[in-house]
Amino acid sequence: MKRTVAEEAARWWADRIRKVQYSEEIDIFERELTELILERMREEPLVILGVDWVPDQIFKDAADKASLRLGMTDLPWQTVMRIEKGHIEVALGYGSDYEALS
Repeated sequence: MKRTVAEEAARWWADRIRKVQYSEEIDIFERELTELILERMREEPLVILGVDWVPDQIFKDAADKASLRLGMTDLPWQTVMRIEKGHIEVALGYGSDYEALS
């Protein structure tokens, strides 16, 4: 179950990048991000990922492992994702309410 949730979360972020660019590296980024999210889920009951003006380190780490160059606007600014107990919620944009993905 944790893997499925991590895959869904990583796919959501990768799909944001796919809206502005496409390369094979994005698929690798998605796989790497899945693994990094799983790691965090093993350590913490609540995982929060986000982009304020710059992406959280987890996105940079996944991009580095995938040799993907993340541009300033490749991920949505002011966006927060919460992963807890098998559920994913996203607040897309400044001041947005959380919406359930799963």
